[in-house]
Amino acid sequence: MTSRVLTIAPNALRIDFSVRWFGVVTVRGTLSTAEGTVTLRGEDLSQVEVAVAASAGSVHTGVGLRDHHLRAERFLHADLYPWIRFTSTAFSREGGELVVQGMLSCRGVTTPVRASCPLDEVQRDGEQASVCARFVLSRSRHGVGVPPGIWRYNPMFLAIADEVRVHVRLRLPAAEVERLGLLVQGARPRAATGHDDST
Repeated sequence: MTSRVLTIAPNALRIDFSVRWFGVVTVRGTLSTAEGTVTLRGEDLSQVEVAVAASAGSVHTGVGLRDHHLRAERFLHADLYPWIRFTSTAFSREGGELVVQGMLSCRGVTTPVRASCPLDEVQRDGEQASVCARFVLSRSRHGVGVPPGIWRYNPMFLAIADEVRVHVRLRLPAAEVERLGLLVQGARPRAATGHDDST
């Protein structure tokens, strides 16, 4: 079977994240620099492969000092671990959702990820189509914001929720998305902000 490899353009991929702080404030941010590929084999969704790498140093929350801390050793340690990588292992349709499973590597630790996208949120925009993915990560499993020794009991670190919610939006040629059977008639419009309002 002939494979088609699509290179993801920098402006075709958006990665947003959010995390609760002190249980009442939601801190939102983006990883502004990312690259990747999508490999397609015919019309078989189960044969799709996605590989994405996002620059840990491109984290941006709108607060310079906080961004500096997030890039530093106690959080993403971007100097030593410059890339956050995701490689898919399986694609499937479950009910009304696209489900993607894969492995995510961050800060030298690799963990399994299960992401999903409601099919009615797959959006056509002319010759392009937008596909989303939402998943939750445990920051502690990746050693993010978990300093060694007694520092881990610092209230400033304990105030950060362990769950990090991630929302990815990827634009692909609409013809390829339609060939995979993912475009649904009557899909609801996408929010202009790109953020997942449920987080």
